[in-house]
Amino acid sequence: MQGQETIETQAKQKPLTPLKKKALTIGAFLNSKRGAFEALLPKHLTAEKMVKGILSVAARNQKLLECTVESILNVVLVASSLGLAIGHRGVHPVPYWNTKTKRLEAVPIPDYRGLIDLAYRSGHVLSIRAVPFFEGEKFEHHEGNEQLVIHEPNPEVVWNWKNLRGVYFVGVTKDTSIPYVRVFYKNEIELHRAKSPAWN
Repeated sequence: MQGQETIETQAKQKPLTPLKKKALTIGAFLNSKRGAFEALLPKHLTAEKMVKGILSVAARNQKLLECTVESILNVVLVASSLGLAIGHRGVHPVPYWNTKTKRLEAVPIPDYRGLIDLAYRSGHVLSIRAVPFFEGEKFEHHEGNEQLVIHEPNPEVVWNWKNLRGVYFVGVTKDTSIPYVRVFYKNEIELHRAKSPAWN
């Protein structure tokens, strides 16, 4: 296979660091198992793109190279079955210490953009917006038969975690013209974040 030949060619070019050897091993393993996920992929994704996606993320987060190859393959299988790429606007492989197996494993976590893509692809969603609001901005949230959000963004406010007050979500489905509104204040976000394997 072309992917296998590329890996072998790279290995012959220069002495490899342990991490580079691990990356090549992961790449070779995924290429050997590509039949397991290739059939799951939609037309806009290829097996080669999925393998490159994993290795690209691993180049930025070398902890991923310490994860079991089986868990990395599972990330690719999950992403393939969802029709999402690895990385930006897709599924992120997050290194997570499994206290039961005592091993570092890659956990597939879709990012919010990937989840939004899935929602649109379902055919039931007309629009989705997630908007942060910060200290120094007018924000009101009123509950009732119909929820109302009043938000006046301030272009002079610095967008950072320290100034964040919360995030609100507005979604409209084909079933109803009434928008669904959900507000997450900063303390709620922090609670959810603390429970996540990708908290940091």
